[in-house]
Amino acid sequence: MADYYITKKRMDAEKKHIEKVKYRYAYSNSVGTYEFEKKRSEIIKSIEVDKKKYRTAIEKNGEWIIGEDVHVVPIKGKKYIRTDKNETEEDNLGNLPEF
Repeated sequence: MADYYITKKRMDAEKKHIEKVKYRYAYSNSVGTYEFEKKRSEIIKSIEVDKKKYRTAIEKNGEWIIGEDVHVVPIKGKKYIRTDKNETEEDNLGNLPEF
């Protein structure tokens, strides 16, 4: 089970790095009502230091579809947040909507 669900992302101009995300609390397999915002660096700290677990979630037709686990993947000395663990030098949270 996740502690939080990431529901939206804001990418940089090159569309390779996430600047911020919107997230919601996870409650007993449901997605919280209120949406909050964190910087990419805060998500990395939360996962690595605070040991919090994040998953993606997308709302479709009033229903939440729970996605993949979010991981911190270090590549060439830089940390990325990704739903897969491949070594592409960019952030990847799938097809989350942008804000």
